Amino acid sequence: MANVKRKETLNIAIQLDEARPYKAGDTITGRVVCKSHVVSPRAWFTVQLAGTTKVIIRTDDGDGGTRHYRSSHELITQPVIQTLFDGPIHIPPNPTPEQFESRLFSLTIPYQCSPPSEAPRQSTASTLSPKNHTEATEPQPPPYSPPCLPLPPSFSTTTTDIWSVTTHASVSYHITARFHEQHSTHTQTTATTLPINIVPSTAPPLAEPQRLHTQNSRHTVYSQRLLGQETLSLWDCFSKAIHAPWIPQYEFQVSVSCPAELQPGAHRPFSFQVVITPLRQSESLGPLEKTNPEVKLERLVLRLVAWTDVTCLEMGLVGFKRVEERCVVEVVWEMEGGLGLPYAPEDAAWDAGRAMGLRFGSSEIVYCDEMEERERRTEAVRLPYSSCLHGDFIMANMRHLHNLEWEIKLAVAGETVNVRGSRRVVVVDPSTVPL
Repeated sequence: MANVKRKETLNIAIQLDEARPYKAGDTITGRVVCKSHVVSPRAWFTVQLAGTTKVIIRTDDGDGGTRHYRSSHELITQPVIQTLFDGPIHIPPNPTPEQFESRLFSLTIPYQCSPPSEAPRQSTASTLSPKNHTEATEPQPPPYSPPCLPLPPSFSTTTTDIWSVTTHASVSYHITARFHEQHSTHTQTTATTLPINIVPSTAPPLAEPQRLHTQNSRHTVYSQRLLGQETLSLWDCFSKAIHAPWIPQYEFQVSVSCPAELQPGAHRPFSFQVVITPLRQSESLGPLEKTNPEVKLERLVLRLVAWTDVTCLEMGLVGFKRVEERCVVEVVWEMEGGLGLPYAPEDAAWDAGRAMGLRFGSSEIVYCDEMEERERRTEAVRLPYSSCLHGDFIMANMRHLHNLEWEIKLAVAGETVNVRGSRRVVVVDPSTVPL
């Protein structure tokens, strides 16, 4: 077998026809140019598109040095490769641009990841001899991602925790061009790599009505104010604090319905519903048995939180480990005097998302409150994301997902009730319909 030499050089270059972000399904066109002196009876160009998810974890080894653990997974296992030329070649010394060897190429980005056929590549610090290999007990790899997953967009994040452990996770794509020269004693290979940026594809708008997840929580108000008493004595405050049985009580349920999916660029507001259900218990309600005090919404905070998990067998991580969690966008809504919420099932649920006109743009959340300006205290109309909003993806060695969190401040007969919750929400590809 002929010896193969590989080196990185500036003697060949990749030139794209369009230097822009690409999407899955796009065709990348350009040319590979060889600029160096070459004389060979046989030479050939190859150009290939590749994508990789990489995890690199750097830790202190305790002796003042650092240790690196790596995990990588190929996204495009079905080769997207093209041979541009195969034959004799002669480029004179010190060639002019007209004498460069230039070949056109065309590569189409696949829509989906190919199903993995083998375990992700793991670099190891030690090797096993053949006779001991079958006797060793190795950790089982994490479950593979299902086949035919959508191709994830380019992604990169780097975090450092309180233990000074630095984790870098990325999804990257690149084009590699190789120029092979065959000689009598060896074959020399020259390679160059050009990174490309793949952005999320577009998708049809989500179907109406939106699919919602509902989360319920029970709350109890203990207060003499439920009977119309405006001021509380010291004894009343003490009795309320210990939930004394003679203190009037009102128990109710808060049902929050949030969307199961969010779509950047959507032209319709997403739904976020709040409804109150009274829980009647005569032994606790006492004189309030036949009445329901008004429940008012005074403040609503919505947060979209993105989080990234990684796994690395080399470090002993069989499951996923949370390495990053950050708020992508936060919306705060307040109203002077509060907004009365409906009771179920007599009235329809109050939809905060549609009332405030909350929609996710490509780089910011659009806030367009339909209520009267005098009733609204929030002045912001557009809230930019704290970072680029990436869609959800799950790969063999990392996953990037989102939660929708909320904080609701309610007022019942002068008493404050705080409701907090969160729910997993899927961020899908941007809408094809412009905002």
